[in-house]
Amino acid sequence: MNFFCRECGKKYSIEDLVWRCSCGGCLNTVPSEACLEPDIKHDQHSLWRYEKALPFQMSDSLVSFQEGLTPLVQDTWENHGIHLKLDYLMPTGSFKDRGVVMMVNYLKVLGVNNVAEDSSGNAGSSLAAYCAKAGIQCDIFAPANAAEGKLAQIALYGAVLHKIPGTRQDVTIAAQQFARNSFYASHNWHPLFLEGTKTLAYEVWEQLGYCFPDNIFVPIGAGSSLLGFYKGFEELMLAGMSSTMPRIFGFQAENCSPLLDLSHDIVPSPTIAEGIAIAHPMRGKEITDAVDKTGGSIGAVTEEEIIAALRKASLKGYFIEPTSAVTLAGFEKSLRSGVIPDDAVNVILLTGSGLKAANEITALLRN
Repeated sequence: MNFFCRECGKKYSIEDLVWRCSCGGCLNTVPSEACLEPDIKHDQHSLWRYEKALPFQMSDSLVSFQEGLTPLVQDTWENHGIHLKLDYLMPTGSFKDRGVVMMVNYLKVLGVNNVAEDSSGNAGSSLAAYCAKAGIQCDIFAPANAAEGKLAQIALYGAVLHKIPGTRQDVTIAAQQFARNSFYASHNWHPLFLEGTKTLAYEVWEQLGYCFPDNIFVPIGAGSSLLGFYKGFEELMLAGMSSTMPRIFGFQAENCSPLLDLSHDIVPSPTIAEGIAIAHPMRGKEITDAVDKTGGSIGAVTEEEIIAALRKASLKGYFIEPTSAVTLAGFEKSLRSGVIPDDAVNVILLTGSGLKAANEITALLRN
């Protein structure tokens, strides 16, 4: 496996300790050989069951919490059938564990002992946990106003927590400056992160009886879950498992929705969906290209729509953070627009646990 830059085409060895191209572009990996039904290791009750398509084998991995294989639950929303992918039940409470496990194993193999990362909370807590298990020194830069549960989780794992005032971009700048004397282990940049999130597609495919869904709904910040779904289903499609990709529908908070128009810089407003409040997604063109190729779309939902979906999800037994509710609000909006047939198979990704933001959620719903 090698890395390549989408912008200039430059290639890097997987043994090169880089997180982006010298031209400033994002690095990617080429599609792997797919893990088909006979290749699945059924004795592994985790994402490692698809190791044929992964950069590591379970026997070679140095760090793992047996992450993955989260439930796919059938339910209804506005009288339409849905399948909810409960990735908020991952070891650290978010889907980020899928990508972090690949990135940390890779860095451990290369002998990296110090890393820095910027995060609104979920990726930071995931990286802190895996670095604790790997024995890697970890500095996490997070917004000063991030959910207290997420900040506490980062600190309790033993990472050095840097609370940065200002915008999410200010947090990124601070982390990158600090990482001049460390390795910038950014989940938003590192190509192996997507090698982990692509297991979302493999799990959904297997859980649906080795069939593709018609539609997938995800929240979008930097796009790692969306691009992971696309990458995984692309590998399976290239292996002949389907002639068409599922349509991917990505949703942002209206208060911070740069992907609706990449040609203009936005001035974001605060949003309760803090996990996707990224004004400058570095893989923006990659995200929009993936969505276009599937025939899906990118949309935005209001704060009121997010809160309404959060309340409705809670009353159905799903305790999720506001960022996850963006997807449910987006699905409801898609239903109203008439783009979802009544008999469609719809998969909705729930990304983060409400336990990380319990105080904030309680205040939202009380008000």
